[in-house]
Amino acid sequence: MRAAPEEPQEVLEERAHHFAQPLDSQDGDGDTELFLIPEGVTWLGLPLPAVSRLYRAERWARVPFAPAWCHGLVNLRGEIVAVVDLAAFIGLRPRASLASPVLGVVVEAGETDFLVPVEGRTEIASIRQEGMEAVPRPVAGQAANLLRGLVRLEIGLVLVVDLERAVEALKAEIALLREPTPAVGAGGMAQDPLVIKRPACGAGR
Repeated sequence: MRAAPEEPQEVLEERAHHFAQPLDSQDGDGDTELFLIPEGVTWLGLPLPAVSRLYRAERWARVPFAPAWCHGLVNLRGEIVAVVDLAAFIGLRPRASLASPVLGVVVEAGETDFLVPVEGRTEIASIRQEGMEAVPRPVAGQAANLLRGLVRLEIGLVLVVDLERAVEALKAEIALLREPTPAVGAGGMAQDPLVIKRPACGAGR
């Protein structure tokens, strides 16, 4: 079943009151609503209530020693959040290059928010639990614990992300990336306030 012909941003605004619901929220018919992000010839499906809005970041701060899936940090209206290449984090592919500005979706998962870059048109769809298949072996591996399964829609295959598990896996790393430190560059010029202090591997040994 294809997503309703509504603009994702309009749907997000109309359903803003749902964003406080559990990540796995379903409607009364047992359907799960997903926000679909294009990922090559497939799609990544996130629980719709966890996706709060689309956001255009004009710039972001790169982070030394950051893990491969993290493009850096962005100031999201006063809150510092990580820019996460979700497909790379799950283990579906290497990190993609990212140009500025970046358009992404803000994912709100409890106390952990992050920005997922989006390239191409997003969709919204409702799926039924009985229509979800197991993740095939070639896709499994590292991604096995972070994907709930796959769904076949008219627009293509959708890999449904287990957001609760993904967020738990992200929390420890994101916590290391969110400690700001004042820094002064050469000539006394202040550096970007989002420069992050993160100890290099083996520091203090």
